[in-house]
Amino acid sequence: DFIALTCDLWRSSKRVHYISLTGHVFTDKYETIPIVLGCRRVIGRHSSTTIERYIEFELKRLNIKQEQLVSITTDNGSDIK
Repeated sequence: DFIALTCDLWRSSKRVHYISLTGHVFTDKYETIPIVLGCRRVIGRHSSTTIERYIEFELKRLNIKQEQLVSITTDNGSDIK
C-alpha cells in the first residue's frame, strides 16, 4: 500500500507551537482517505532537522516504510523551510 503525507506547523493563540503529520491513503476508486498520524508540541527551533526527525519518528512508530511514500507536501510557509 502507498501513502502520501502532509505536514504542517502552526502556533496556537497561547503561542504554543505544534507540528502535525497526516497520511492520505487511496481507495480502489482513487478517492483519498485522510488519517491523522501524529500531532505534537514543538519545543525549540523549527529547523529542517527538527521536522525531519519528527517525520522519521512517526513513520517508524507506525511502521511505514520509505518505499510506501508517494510524496510529502507542506504549505511552504516560513516555519517549515
